[in-house]
Amino acid sequence: MLKGLARGEQQFGTKARVILSCLRQRSEWSWDMLRLCEEYKERGVVGIDMAGDEGLEYESESFTKSDVECAVFQAAKEKGIHRTVHACEEGPAICVKKIIFTLRYDSYLTGDVQSLTTSSKRHPILRLAEDEVRFSINSDDPTLTHTRLSDEYKLFLSWGFTEAHLARANFQAALHSFLPPEEKKQLIDQLQQAYGFSHYSCPLPPPPPLHIRDSFLHSPS
Repeated sequence: MLKGLARGEQQFGTKARVILSCLRQRSEWSWDMLRLCEEYKERGVVGIDMAGDEGLEYESESFTKSDVECAVFQAAKEKGIHRTVHACEEGPAICVKKIIFTLRYDSYLTGDVQSLTTSSKRHPILRLAEDEVRFSINSDDPTLTHTRLSDEYKLFLSWGFTEAHLARANFQAALHSFLPPEEKKQLIDQLQQAYGFSHYSCPLPPPPPLHIRDSFLHSPS
């Protein structure tokens, strides 16, 4: 896969990098994931992640405070390997609170809506935008949700976001990407050229407080 990504970047100029995921229910694999991150660090692997069903164990401290997971993530930090965590996909808000060491919010709205566990009809991304929290937009699981990034943009716009908010999210994605500094600068320069900006700055005004329709709260049949 890494060879294919490198070949695609050479042929089409599209950068793609890999984050390897540990599973909460398979902590015995975590050290192997860290070893692979080290082994392929210079070949396209840029980070380590924790994922899995947090909903089954959210009342327990173990789902985010496993000795193995803590040790692996601490070792990753010491080795300069970036870390990400899947949170609040299957459990309540306390799941995010318990792993607040993550510094940026990735939003994939279709997947979030399909697994939304709150009774509120208003997606949390609206509050994040109002509070000027840094977040980015991605499609996450195209094979499961049958959605593309362009579909996520349309969903944002249907909720009252503007093109300016989408631009801000894309710049935040570039600023907080796991690319080396020089490649990150090149990416930001490309975005500035694409958007016609001479200099990127924020914040932007929040979107109107629209609410999610009931039909968005359930997976499609």
